[in-house]
Parts: sequence; C-alpha cells; structure tokens
Amino acid sequence: MDADLLRRRLAVMAEMTHLRRFVVIGRGKSGTTWLSRIFRSHPEVFLRGERKLVEKTADYTPILRHLLDPGTMAAWGAHSSFRLGLQPERMGPELWRLVDDYLAAATLVATGTEVTGLTHLGDKLALLHPEDAAAILPHLDRAYPGYRAIHIVRDGRDVAVSGFFHVYRNRAAEGDEPSPLVRRVEKVLEGGGGRLFTDEHLRFRAQSWNDVTTAVDGLLRPALGERYLLLRYEDLLADTRASIERTFAFVGVGCSPQLVSDILEATSFKKMSGGRRAGEQDPKSGRRKGQAGDWKNYFTPRDRALFAALAQPALERFGYEPDASWAEAR
Repeated sequence: MDADLLRRRLAVMAEMTHLRRFVVIGRGKSGTTWLSRIFRSHPEVFLRGERKLVEKTADYTPILRHLLDPGTMAAWGAHSSFRLGLQPERMGPELWRLVDDYLAAATLVATGTEVTGLTHLGDKLALLHPEDAAAILPHLDRAYPGYRAIHIVRDGRDVAVSGFFHVYRNRAAEGDEPSPLVRRVEKVLEGGGGRLFTDEHLRFRAQSWNDVTTAVDGLLRPALGERYLLLRYEDLLADTRASIERTFAFVGVGCSPQLVSDILEATSFKKMSGGRRAGEQDPKSGRRKGQAGDWKNYFTPRDRALFAALAQPALERFGYEPDASWAEAR
C-alpha cells in the first residue's frame, strides 16, 4: 500500500472524531435511498451508501458480521494475546467501528471531501431480514455512542410492488429470452390480466416487511428514546419541505429556507427520474413511479387476503389501516 495514502486516511480518521453520527434505517424499497440523497445534498453532511458490512441483502457473508457474534469473539479471545482485561468478547462493536471509520476515511480521501467542512456523518442500513435487525441494532449505540436513528417506513403493500418491479428490472436485463416472471409482469402491464405476484413472492414480501419494520421500531424506540425518529415515506412524499426540516432538526444540522429549496429541486422525482412527473411510470427505471398507493393497481383479492394474513399487525402499528376490512374490499 502507498504509505502516504495510508497516512492521509489515518489523519482523516483522527479528524472525524468531531462528527455527529446518524443512521437512516428502513426495510429495503422504503425510501432509504431518497432520504439518503436528501441528506447528501446538505453541504455539512457526508452520508455513505450501503456498504453491507454487517447486513445481508444477497447470497454472501458480510465481512464484519462475525464481530457482532459474542460467541465468535469469545472463542477468538480465548486463543489470542488480547485477553489481558480487554474482554475481547465485548470488543466486536468497537472493532467494527474502527474498520467502518477507516473505510469512511478512505472514501473521504478518495472523493476529496474536507472533513473540516462537515458536521455530520451518516450511514444507511436497508434491511431485508428481521434477524439482521436483531443482530445489528442492539450494538449500534456501543459502536457509535449517542448516534441518532431515522427509521423510514413505507406502506408494505407499496414496498411489495416496488420490490417486485426491482426484480423484474433485473430479470429483464439478463438476456434476450424473457423469463416466465418477465412475461407475466409484461402481460399485467399490457392489460392482459393475471396476477403480478405469486403466492410465494407475496408471502415473503409481506412477512419480511412486517417483521423488519416491527423489529426496528421495537428495538430502537425504547433503547434510544428521543434519539429515534419514525418517518413515514408517505409523509415525506406529501410534504417534502416540512419532512426535510423535521429530519434536519432531529439530527441537529442547520438549514436555511433557500438550502431546503435547493435540496427539494435536486432530489425531486422529476430530477431523479430524468424528467418524468410523479405518477408517470417507467417499469424498467429505478425511479419507477414516485407515488403512494400504487399497490391498489396491482393487488388482487387473493393478494389482499395473503398480505393481511401476514402483515396486518404492522399495517395497524404504523397507521396504514385501522383494521383488516381493507382486505375484503373489491
């Protein structure tokens, strides 16, 4: 390794100690990317994308996940020279923080970002599995003492639709011969009838959304108290200015009306989608539609019944439905 580059990264790590930490957390496809982009647009905030150091969103082993397993750390400590009063079984979150901070410093150096101009350093955790929430979130306050958490929640039915179109985009780009999933989705889009989901797909998405959102809220609300903010995607969509001002105030970063206006322009659906207005769909775009309630265009009676059976508790917990009567509507 270049010795000068290493020295610069370590120097930036030392400078980072004054930065206030916060985390944007949510179930995948709930608006974590949009909210992260809003924060990145603030000149005093540096927010990194998903690094997947401890969270699992694909078929791989996150490189730092073992640090959060006390049993693994205890076994390591029993065979290392770090046993002398250091409690290696409890050092996992601190070691995670050191590696994570080094990676942050490397990113800051690579992008030419001056730490002296920053006040806050943020991270993004988009979770798909409740076991990730249980394994990661209890350790965050030890790794980042005093951090603040913004938990963004989106109607799980829209999360299911958005997630399914994400899979569709990936499958459609794989080759010339469309897969059965691609053919089914395109038939639905062309008005040919049929279901967007299979039972298996919808069961996974309903259960995942219910369990992840409930786990995050259940773990962080009592643990963090006033350092925890629940933000609904639909509120961010309906009154983006007020939501930006609220989240900025929550993490403690200053903003002027003009700065908020600039951020609104830079992170609008029209800007991020290449010119489309919210509601104008491009099923093969990562910024597909930008509209709440789109699930009503795709859920069949079967989908309503399946989703309610698995995710009704979270729909009620987060204020999306007062009861299960929606599942019987036609």
